Amino acid sequence: MSTSNPPSSGPRPLMERDANAASPSKPAAKGKAIAQEPPILGANDPSFAEYVAFATAALPRSSLPKNIRAIIDGKPTTGSKPTTGTGSRKRKSDADPDIKAIMFPDDANEIDDDDERLYQVTDSCQKIRRKIHNWIDSGAMKVGEFQKELGVSSKGYLNFMNRKGTWDGQGCETYVRASAFFKKRELQGLPLQVPKAKRAKTAASGAGASKASSKEAQEKLLDTSGVELDGEDDMDVPVFDTCDEIRKKIRALLAKGVSQAAFARTLNAMYPEGSGKRVPSANVSYFLGQKGALSGNTSTTFYAAYVFFEKRRIKESKPKSNFREEMEEIHWTRGVDRETSVNQPVICRAGEVPYVDRYGKFGFQCRG
Repeated sequence: MSTSNPPSSGPRPLMERDANAASPSKPAAKGKAIAQEPPILGANDPSFAEYVAFATAALPRSSLPKNIRAIIDGKPTTGSKPTTGTGSRKRKSDADPDIKAIMFPDDANEIDDDDERLYQVTDSCQKIRRKIHNWIDSGAMKVGEFQKELGVSSKGYLNFMNRKGTWDGQGCETYVRASAFFKKRELQGLPLQVPKAKRAKTAASGAGASKASSKEAQEKLLDTSGVELDGEDDMDVPVFDTCDEIRKKIRALLAKGVSQAAFARTLNAMYPEGSGKRVPSANVSYFLGQKGALSGNTSTTFYAAYVFFEKRRIKESKPKSNFREEMEEIHWTRGVDRETSVNQPVICRAGEVPYVDRYGKFGFQCRG
């Protein structure tokens, strides 16, 4: 005569419950592996401690869920990997506040994405590829971030980057968009890669220099105290640099970590008090966006920047460059013309066209 087990008056213990669930036809013997892996319970489950005890005794270690093995080994069971203090998975501009302030300053001059200057492509494909490599290698962005910024696919990006010829890739969307990206930064006076000194300092310290030390370094780069030039009080210092040379010097200075806003404030101090002359940050951006030996010669930025760099040269006891000495021979004591705009009409003979040479001198040549 067969008998049946009496109905349970309540839930069975977890050990019995799971053992029977492993094989409906044949209960699993204690100490033998169960074919089905036990479910993963949370640490707050009321049966969790009982479950751990059962699983440890009934299953081989390789069959245990990861969170159970972690508890046995005394490791955290949060399910997330520990992160380093330096934020190694972030791009450097996010991990280091100083680098972020240099590469993506809040006070950068706004330039509309539809600005026609952005799409005046002058760099070759190979030069744009070099700029991209420098940008990525310096840590300004990761490749994926840069692709997202340009709005191009990974396939399109690699299609352009894997080409070799000087002008190979002119039809690629990445070429046009990357050119506009770097052109915009140039117009804003922003560096095209993280400055090497800043990268080295960041690598050494892990998290970069403090804001205080960054401010001190910037003030040192902008310091011209103790130097006064002849004609400075009358805004009549003769200029022996072309606009293009001044633009090179400005970009080199900004690449060292000087913000454009701080540089503009320093340029304002190059004019005597009460002169009424101002150098807003937008004026600096506009000047940087021009091209030509005399393009921007009437700008307040041009004169003030020349005075600044000349005072810096004297303060640092640096000799005059060969180009500077050539400029003095060509322009004598008067310096570059700062009154006549290069865009104004010029009277010339029939069959002649005016031009400006690399030294900022007007000349005429036969047409054709």
